[in-house]
Amino acid sequence: MMRTTALLTLLVLLTLPLQPAFAEEEPVRTAKDILKDLKDRDRGVKLLAIAECGETQDTATTTQLTKMLKEKDFEVRAAVIEALAARKAASDQKRAATALAHRLAPLSKGAANVEEYLAVIAALDTLAQPCSIRALLDMEIEEDQETAKARIMAVAKVPSKEAIDALIAFASKGRNRGTNNQREFATKALQAATGQKFNRDMDKWRSWWKEHRDTFDFEMMKAERDEQRRAEEERRAQREERDRRREERRRE
Repeated sequence: MMRTTALLTLLVLLTLPLQPAFAEEEPVRTAKDILKDLKDRDRGVKLLAIAECGETQDTATTTQLTKMLKEKDFEVRAAVIEALAARKAASDQKRAATALAHRLAPLSKGAANVEEYLAVIAALDTLAQPCSIRALLDMEIEEDQETAKARIMAVAKVPSKEAIDALIAFASKGRNRGTNNQREFATKALQAATGQKFNRDMDKWRSWWKEHRDTFDFEMMKAERDEQRRAEEERRAQREERDRRREERRRE
């Protein structure tokens, strides 16, 4: 009986289709493959390729992404902006920031798409490149208060002497009409960038910067800002947790 069962089992196994020992691996996508798809006419193919650019940090794809800022489809442009903000190589970051800075002026005039305008400002804030300073500060006095603040504070993130020079010059112009308070934003940006608090006394700012310009440690200042941000995020999380528990007790 056991021999019969074993023979039947063997026959069943022999009739089953053979399975490969290992599952076939999908071919590795190269930068060339992604570049080809970025140029594809199909919207879905483009969006998938843009998403892959986060993993594939390649100069050729960065160059193609900068060209795609003129795409007609907003969703494609939005994905491109996000991908450019994620560039890691210094040369690619500069290339990305230069292209995004060129987009600021046409977007700010009439701002047909405010969401895109804010996304470009946020991307420049993330990239923090000296090549974007002039474009970020080149705004009209009628600029919306929130976007004006975002543009000016983005300059504070740029770890360069040119950024401080530009903020001091900007704040000294007395652009403080209407509701924008651009001069106040500029002094707050100076405080964020340097850790100093001279408020709107531009003579003190100029005097202090003249003394420290050649020795200022931008990396140390960035580390301090990062630590302050982490501490603030932790405090916010604690407040939210306390509020959540308080709400739970109220419902009991």
